[in-house]
Amino acid sequence: MGSPVWNLARQNCSLVQENSFWEIRNGRLALFWEDAWQQLPKLDTQELSYLKQISQNEGRNRVCHYWDQSSRDANWREWIHLNVDNNIEGNESTKQLNSQILKRKIRKTEEEDQLRWGMIGNGNFSLKEAREMIVKVEQEEVVPRCNKV
Repeated sequence: MGSPVWNLARQNCSLVQENSFWEIRNGRLALFWEDAWQQLPKLDTQELSYLKQISQNEGRNRVCHYWDQSSRDANWREWIHLNVDNNIEGNESTKQLNSQILKRKIRKTEEEDQLRWGMIGNGNFSLKEAREMIVKVEQEEVVPRCNKV
């Protein structure tokens, strides 16, 4: 029951979750590995699982745990360099992580992180973009059935 809008929202909850991201400000709400942030994909990949495990064992799970708190730059956050043991897996993971996080520029502010919508555009929710995504998902679901016939 309920309104058609809420029923559609419930049916497409995963679509909203998959297309939302955190705009990082103070880094205290967003999860470093599991959340998408700064309109870039999640860092929770198989290639980085070694570093994820090490850092989570050390209690570092929020974005703010990965930048230098004593940064000298007045406007931008600076990322810390992770120290891992000298095994090949750790070195390769560190290189991949560094290349990923250097793409993520964070301004210094104490405002709370904000949950935003969409991986294109300005991060504001739009019905047009949501509808386009729903249509795309529906079309992807229809194509495989046609291939079976």
